[in-house]
Amino acid sequence: MQMLKLVASTKIFKNVGNVDIPMWRCVDGKEYIIKRFDIEPTWADVGEAINNFQHILEGLLESDVKEVYAGFELYKNESMTHGENFQLQNGGTIDFPAEDVTKIDVAEEMDGIKGI
Repeated sequence: MQMLKLVASTKIFKNVGNVDIPMWRCVDGKEYIIKRFDIEPTWADVGEAINNFQHILEGLLESDVKEVYAGFELYKNESMTHGENFQLQNGGTIDFPAEDVTKIDVAEEMDGIKGI
């Protein structure tokens, strides 16, 4: 079997209201390659990979901008993601490729926030 890549999608929301009356609007989205598999993963494998990266995929980017996990897809390693294909088909170029975060040591990152 060919190598597969697990791609997590996020949505970025901006508060277009104010602190007293927040009005969150989706203004962007991103794709992250979070894991590669040599064999077809089980649901448990996918869930574990997503849970390991949840703290990287979600959070407050600015006081009025936050990023939230929206979903995942599996692709052949050499295939373009949905977002990359959309950019290529509609703009002729891929300006925002999926960010490969597979090199981040999640265990090391988690050590700093244990016990919170």
